[in-house]
Amino acid sequence: MDNKVHIVHGSAIVQNGLAEILRKNFKCVINCYSDFISLNQDELVDTSKTILFVEEAIANSEEYLSFLDKSNELKSFSIVNCIKENTILNSQYTIYLYNTQDEIYEQVKHAIKQQVFVDDETESLSNREVDVLKLVALGHSNKEIADILFISTHTVMSHRKNMTEKLGIKSISGLTVYAIINNIIDTTNLDIKDLI
Repeated sequence: MDNKVHIVHGSAIVQNGLAEILRKNFKCVINCYSDFISLNQDELVDTSKTILFVEEAIANSEEYLSFLDKSNELKSFSIVNCIKENTILNSQYTIYLYNTQDEIYEQVKHAIKQQVFVDDETESLSNREVDVLKLVALGHSNKEIADILFISTHTVMSHRKNMTEKLGIKSISGLTVYAIINNIIDTTNLDIKDLI
């Protein structure tokens, strides 16, 4: 089943802008609605793979509260125009219209903790294989990886073999690109000289 995002907001500009940010950063199917009534709540079958964004006025409605009570695994965000004192919102998380793309990305990524929008291929990698992939992408040799992870060189080679079979990627450069695209390594603090 595909990961789904539902954006409920009266402004088409907000809908399309948020949809573009999410589409650029996460693997998901996005549906936009102008009001909560238009949202087909029956569509929200697997709420663990769904995230809902609603405008501030909807987040405070009785109908929305009732819906949230029935959907305990659903991740929900309120879209707020500006910060006001004593504002009570019923969604779990909040984004503001003045947030940058990076701030929205980080807030969504933090909220879902990688459980909603996981690439199926990455999901099939074990935690240890992801650890090895990170170190391979950062240019470490098998021996260096073994020393860092306190495992044998033979075990590192076994993990690498399993990774390449699962992902269908054999080259180090291909694994590095895969790790960057899937946010397995953080490139923001990476010095290119460390990779040379």
